[in-house]
Amino acid sequence: MIESFNINTNRWIAWYTFKRLRWLKNKTLSYIATFVFVILWHGFWPGYFINFTLEFFDIIASQTFVDYIGTYLGLSLSDLDKMHPVIRLPVTLITYVMMHLLLLYAVVCFMLLSWEQCYKFMSAVYFFGHVALIIWAVFYIVMTKLVHKRRGHLHKD
Repeated sequence: MIESFNINTNRWIAWYTFKRLRWLKNKTLSYIATFVFVILWHGFWPGYFINFTLEFFDIIASQTFVDYIGTYLGLSLSDLDKMHPVIRLPVTLITYVMMHLLLLYAVVCFMLLSWEQCYKFMSAVYFFGHVALIIWAVFYIVMTKLVHKRRGHLHKD
């Protein structure tokens, strides 16, 4: 979804900021640095900061969701195409809906700009974007620890 918005600017930012940060050898740091650049480029309105911060976490949540499902099924992220359609369809659908709802939630703050207006909007929808991200983070952390703990018991036997 992000790639389809403001295509020329996205290509420019990808080429001149994100890809030039390869020397960091950390994709997450490259994302953060790119988003900081984009925030500074747009200006110092709180709505921009809220929007781009939420976009960052939306991307991470989407990637970790697909990664978690792939790990659970013994596949890598690049193997999504190899998943059985019965599994691939729900994974793709959940990721699509999650990304669109969370990104739309974030973009409203991009348009409202001021903290007061953003807070008014987010509270009117019960901070569902923040709540969804927190629920996913807790679920992912707990499930990852359970899987590692289970694998540890399997290797000891």
